[in-house]
This record gives sequence, structure tokens and C-alpha cells, in this order.
Amino acid sequence: MRLQGIVHDFVMLNALRETQAAEAAIGLAVRTLRSALHPREPGPGEARRAC
Repeated sequence: MRLQGIVHDFVMLNALRETQAAEAAIGLAVRTLRSALHPREPGPGEARRAC
């Protein structure tokens, strides 16, 4: 994914932390890691998948 207005190593540069591009990229990374590491639990009536 390409985010306009972002520079390489933006997470390392505190001055860029609050830009919209950095916030979007960090949010995307958090959601991706969360879904990969903590799959959603099945709701009522849904079967649990075997690992």
C-alpha cells in the first residue's frame, strides 16, 4: 500500500508522528497485526475453526 505524503522511516521521526499519512499507516499496521495475532472469536452460532 502506498500512502501519499509519507517518508521512509516516518515512525522513527517524532516530528512526523501526527501527520495524517503517519496516522493512517500506523493504524493500518496495528489492524493488520491485531487481526493476524488475535483472530476474532466466533460469535454465537458460529463454528470455531480448528488450528
